[in-house]
Amino acid sequence: MKKRFLIAVLFTLFLGGFAVAQTQEENSTLAQLQAENEKLEKKLAKTIKLKNEAKEFLEKKYKDAWFSSDENINKKQRKFAKIILRGTKRQERKLKRELKTLHKQIEKAKSQES
Repeated sequence: MKKRFLIAVLFTLFLGGFAVAQTQEENSTLAQLQAENEKLEKKLAKTIKLKNEAKEFLEKKYKDAWFSSDENINKKQRKFAKIILRGTKRQERKLKRELKTLHKQIEKAKSQES
């Protein structure tokens, strides 16, 4: 009996939270959307900067490798730079998608206000 009750309560809380999230999303104002837009653009600029730094490191041909006595350090640095590059590419695509949907929401809000 208790298990069924707990499952029913959790299910209703989940659905209630989902419904509240949808209503909050619909009622967002233009100022909030523009603030979120600026935030995402800043994040995008940071990821692009990080991506460019990783590219430069990989294109540099590891000039600092002449000074390192251990070749494994160079391999680890290269592997780490490639991981960062992959991650930033993925993050950049995600942020661009989010910005695109946000721009659509802003246009929708502007047209509703007019």
